[in-house]
Amino acid sequence: MALGVIFGGLASSASQVFRQGNKVMVKSGWLYASIWVAATGLRVAFAELATYNPAVQAWIVNFSIHNQITGPEAWRAGFVLMALVMVMTRITLVTVRGQLIQPATQPQLA
Repeated sequence: MALGVIFGGLASSASQVFRQGNKVMVKSGWLYASIWVAATGLRVAFAELATYNPAVQAWIVNFSIHNQITGPEAWRAGFVLMALVMVMTRITLVTVRGQLIQPATQPQLA
């Protein structure tokens, strides 16, 4: 879940939050997309290595025993939680940034 917070924070910082009229807008580009691709790619790479690489499989078994992770379902749940935490972190940070934007001041009529 910590990786979800990290990637969510990076994704939020790669998004531009601005006010357009009375609306708060969010614009994201290639850097944001790259962060999402990296997070997804790391999960896919882990799954592939865990499936086909004996050295990684041995490490996962040792890590799982040491940390009392009971099986593949726990790893799957961890990756789902990572993705959800990433999304929620980004939404939360973008919302906070949007609330901190000062509304445009209206010119005072004399």
